[in-house]
Amino acid sequence: MIKKQRSLIHAHGIVSMGLILSLSLLIQCCVITSLNAEAAKPLGGSLPAGLIQAAKPTPSSSSNTESSDIPAVIEITRGQIKRTPVAIPVFLGDNEFASKITDVVANDLTMCGRFDVLDKQAFIQNNTSVHENVRFEDWRVINDQILLIGKVEHSGSKLTVQFKIYDVISGMLLKGFSLSADEKKWRKLAHMISDALYERVTGDAGFFDSQVVFIDEQGVGRNKKKRLCMMDIDGHNVVYLTNGSNLVLTPRFSPSTHHIAYLGFRKDSAAVYLMDVREREAKILGTFEGMTFAPRFSPDGSKVVMSLTKGASTALYTYNIQSKETRQLTPHTLIDTSPCYSPDGEYIVFTSDRNNNGSAEKLFTMKSDGSDVKQISNGPGNHSQPVWSPRGDLIAFSKRAGGGYNLCVINTDGTGERVIDEGYLIEGAAWSPNGRYIIYTKESPNRKSQLCCADLTGHVKMPIKTPHNASDPAWSPLLSNISVKDKAAPAA
Repeated sequence: MIKKQRSLIHAHGIVSMGLILSLSLLIQCCVITSLNAEAAKPLGGSLPAGLIQAAKPTPSSSSNTESSDIPAVIEITRGQIKRTPVAIPVFLGDNEFASKITDVVANDLTMCGRFDVLDKQAFIQNNTSVHENVRFEDWRVINDQILLIGKVEHSGSKLTVQFKIYDVISGMLLKGFSLSADEKKWRKLAHMISDALYERVTGDAGFFDSQVVFIDEQGVGRNKKKRLCMMDIDGHNVVYLTNGSNLVLTPRFSPSTHHIAYLGFRKDSAAVYLMDVREREAKILGTFEGMTFAPRFSPDGSKVVMSLTKGASTALYTYNIQSKETRQLTPHTLIDTSPCYSPDGEYIVFTSDRNNNGSAEKLFTMKSDGSDVKQISNGPGNHSQPVWSPRGDLIAFSKRAGGGYNLCVINTDGTGERVIDEGYLIEGAAWSPNGRYIIYTKESPNRKSQLCCADLTGHVKMPIKTPHNASDPAWSPLLSNISVKDKAAPAA
């Protein structure tokens, strides 16, 4: 079975992203905001408009007119992607922040597996003259396709970064922005630049200006502590949200990114807590007897869906956060667990042993009112912990079969199942904001657990840096003005 699934992944050839970009610039034309027009708008809504100003063009003998051609949105979910070459000369301006911002952008683009950041030693034109006149022939000769240049201004505690993205092949300016923020948020500015380039080149929204919340694990046996932890997707800006005095499990981001729901245990009593990460204050959302996993939010954040155990059966419920009303969706005659809403809120995917005489768990979907239940997964093994993609096109899940675990994705109608990763134990999948990457827990036989990230082809896999063992990741939406204040971590 695994060989068949692998063949689906390798059946498609190598796709050249550089060629796609060049062709798409010739065949597809869409109108975008000019640099000389009104204040620049977020690319696909992914950049906070309050931090963006229109950048002014730099005169050049080469073409600096902003291209009105947007690359076609290419659906690449299988096969192998050839990385697009990108040149990033060190940004000009403030020496300390210019160099650091350049490095973070380069690391972001390398990490995602879609770009090949070229060695600066190969550059012919220096990082000063490129701002005066881009000599595109000097960049073409080193086989570059995308050029990113920038300037950093430091005034008091405020940083302003102006940057421009060029298509080297056509010699056209793709996009330019000016971003401003407090100097303490310099990494955020770098991630936003990465998001702008990623989206402008690939046609998909970026994901670098986002965070991951997870369970940090330290110690062994009775001395083991599990703390709620949050950090940037590249492993920096680590913040502990609880102090480890009480057990915490399965955190979930709310759609607003400002709140995290998690399951907390105090004196053997479990409750669902809702924490405002801006103030780092937690309150009890509800106490639900028989709960083993934290609930998941509806797309509008008005309610949560969860599974509760009574006796030998587990059923699905919704809980309205405002009215405190609990509503049962499935009967207490089966084992129904791990519910998750579709991004439009119309459907729920879940795990159940129905139709299998309790012998194996499969994936099912139903309307959000509990009607129209359909089985969507088949084949050997137990299928569990399904999570709906924010794009609405795929469902990720964990499959136990053949003595190990697979991270899989499947179309919402049950077709096209394929393996993304394999391991001793894989669980807890969560999607990136753009629906192109999956973060998950991967545990080795020696019980070392770490967070990993993979793209939809399964060819790009990267460990996520965490301070200690880590599990139960949840990926935030793209950030706006969310901030975590420096306060003492509460107990749970």
